Amino acid sequence: MNAREVEEMTEAAMKKGVFFASNYWNSAFPAVRFAREAVRQGKIGEIIQVTGDMGFQAVTNYQDRWLSAELGGGSLMDMGCYLLHFLVMMTNEQKGVNASAKISIDNAVGRLDPNTKVDVDTSYTAQYNGVVGRFGTSIIRASPFTVQIMGTQGMITIESPANCPTEASLVAFWDASRTSFMPYPCCVQPLAESRDFSEDLPPYPRQFFPQQYPRGTGFVYIIEAVTECLRAGCKELPDVPQSTALKIQQAVDAIRSKLHTDSNVLVGGNIRAQN
Repeated sequence: MNAREVEEMTEAAMKKGVFFASNYWNSAFPAVRFAREAVRQGKIGEIIQVTGDMGFQAVTNYQDRWLSAELGGGSLMDMGCYLLHFLVMMTNEQKGVNASAKISIDNAVGRLDPNTKVDVDTSYTAQYNGVVGRFGTSIIRASPFTVQIMGTQGMITIESPANCPTEASLVAFWDASRTSFMPYPCCVQPLAESRDFSEDLPPYPRQFFPQQYPRGTGFVYIIEAVTECLRAGCKELPDVPQSTALKIQQAVDAIRSKLHTDSNVLVGGNIRAQN
């Protein structure tokens, strides 16, 4: 539920010498691996920004986890962590990155549920190793559910739903820093490469019900990654080390701290006391 609990679980696993991992399953999807490899190869130059928005209108049910603080409810705990993970994951694919750096939260505005005070709509700006992340999460509105990785020479888009995607696209341009004149009119960069990636999810076993979790077979990818890791004798996932999980949770805690004040609700970017 918070960074302190992440630290406690990580320390307990280390003392026992057992495998422990946070389930950021998005890292194992082929579409995300395509994007990571493109960043690693420098296809889009230096990453400047990572942007994304994940949201949907949840059913108002105070018995469900969406609106329960005790059950880890709210848009940040459910989807905001994925967006922060994209920021860290993509930035770390670049050379010369300080992987021990923390995520800083510049600002955050949003809306809290009037009854449980969990965040139901949030917009926030983060920084990690000089890369800016601009994100939005919600459980009260629609969303494109995409993520964009924008570099000096191009952009990668993780298509919807970006937390469990089957498609991604790459658009790369000439490196303007290597020319002494603008070969095209202003605001038009010469195209160097354009690629689309698509890979269907594994087929559903008959005992599953797609209506309940339509992309649930995507868990196969992270299960395979864990299985490979266990066979190799590692104690955490190389793609999602617990140091990454901790810094993400610390950032989520910082955002929630900016949003919350006792007996108040955040409305339209301003704290306003409830009547």
